[in-house]
Amino acid sequence: MKINTNIIKYILAYALVIMSGLIFAQKKPVPINIDNELGLIINYRCERYLSGSESSLCKESVQTMISELNVKYVNDGNIPWSGDLKPVAFIAFHDELIKLLSQSTTGNYLSHLKNKFSNYTKDQSPLNFNLFQETVNYFTSEKVALKNIALLFQDTSEVKAHVYYLRNVVKKKSSMFEENLNQLDQILDIFNHIFTYNRDVNLKAFFPQNFTQANDFSSIYHFYVPAYLSTKLAQNLSTKNGRARAERGAFLSTFMFVLTYEMVTSGEKISKKYLVNDPPNIRGNMVKIKDLFTTFNSAYFHSTKSMPQKSLVKLKGLLEKKTSLGVNYLLSK
Repeated sequence: MKINTNIIKYILAYALVIMSGLIFAQKKPVPINIDNELGLIINYRCERYLSGSESSLCKESVQTMISELNVKYVNDGNIPWSGDLKPVAFIAFHDELIKLLSQSTTGNYLSHLKNKFSNYTKDQSPLNFNLFQETVNYFTSEKVALKNIALLFQDTSEVKAHVYYLRNVVKKKSSMFEENLNQLDQILDIFNHIFTYNRDVNLKAFFPQNFTQANDFSSIYHFYVPAYLSTKLAQNLSTKNGRARAERGAFLSTFMFVLTYEMVTSGEKISKKYLVNDPPNIRGNMVKIKDLFTTFNSAYFHSTKSMPQKSLVKLKGLLEKKTSLGVNYLLSK
């Protein structure tokens, strides 16, 4: 499969895809469009790891997935960078996020969460509530809860790239937008405090309770962004594919999307070396292995009953032997 040579220039797209944690701070951000190139790279991995109808389904779903993701890319030449590729800012579900932060209901929800977390910040005690269930109870809707968490907390690293973007790039912000953004910024600081001082005790409290392996997950944004993306995609695809095929297509394309990012960032430096060729194995990088495991689980959010049970320990062993063994293990039904 031939890859457009422009892809080298635009690989930055997924250098921040979903879970980058790199800040972008340039004086004049430049919007760019790289959806086509990104789609080509993901399709390449659909062909590599899948065959027949599965490969076709994956590729058919990719373009719809990119559309649902509604990414805002902003080229930036001033990010501290380690590697031979230049960075780009990545904001997921851009239009939905802008709209969400412009609503009073969002501010009320964020205030509610701040109150729930206040006791933890004072006495360092373990959380006595679950973030997802608390949000479901607040909105009385699992669908709305998933959307709010995925959009608002799409970067819980210290960088908070989406907050930086919203504060410094978005123009004509209302006073309500500014107030909601400030509250969001404060809550993300609380999350970082928790993850820094008491991560192991509290990690499971941030994920849906029916995901029993949550203690093996890596981060909030590795889970909720793919979960929301695959859920939206399954609903969109079902109108022309039927429910079962739509759910499988949503899982495959979402997983391949994140897999592409994980492979490109698998070395010590972000490099075009793994643009289309994956590293032979993944050793000594438990964070990367947990990222893949988290994404596998989250991409099945829309159909947990059909999710095959996988083991982090087994995945680690397979990836250490050969990358393709671990990926095929996660893709197998």
